[in-house]
Amino acid sequence: LQIGFAAFVRFAVESGALSSEKGDELSGECWTILNKLAADQSRVVAEDRPANKFLEALRDMLTAKTVWVRHSSEMDSANRDGAFIGWEDSENYLLIPGETYRQVCKFVQAQGGRFPVGERRLWSHLAAEGLIEVFNDGSRINNTILRSINGERRRVLCIKRSAVEL
Repeated sequence: LQIGFAAFVRFAVESGALSSEKGDELSGECWTILNKLAADQSRVVAEDRPANKFLEALRDMLTAKTVWVRHSSEMDSANRDGAFIGWEDSENYLLIPGETYRQVCKFVQAQGGRFPVGERRLWSHLAAEGLIEVFNDGSRINNTILRSINGERRRVLCIKRSAVEL
């Protein structure tokens, strides 16, 4: 756009429709506007990233208590309001992958939207952004890990608390 605008300004100056000073001024304004638009678009794209949409929905659901987690050392299985989606410890949320994804999709759908990617793709996005702990034994990578919770081995999505709690 800037190249096209610069060509237009050069034509306008050469044909005498604009002074050279006014042409420089307009080119500078165009550059400023295009940079602002690019920054705005960058923010929109960042907000639309699946990992960001997931984290925002998870935060909202935990705050609204439509889902809940219990401490990984808790044995209590008492029912609470909302859906149980996993456990927490001091550093991480240890989430039940399928149930967490279902609850996020349900939450987004209730707001009139649709979650943009499938479950496995979402976990890959979270892994690529360094938000979850992954299992990598050199021959394969898994976006869920095995954790011992109350003496029982479970496959969980291990997401850093710092990513969820702003």
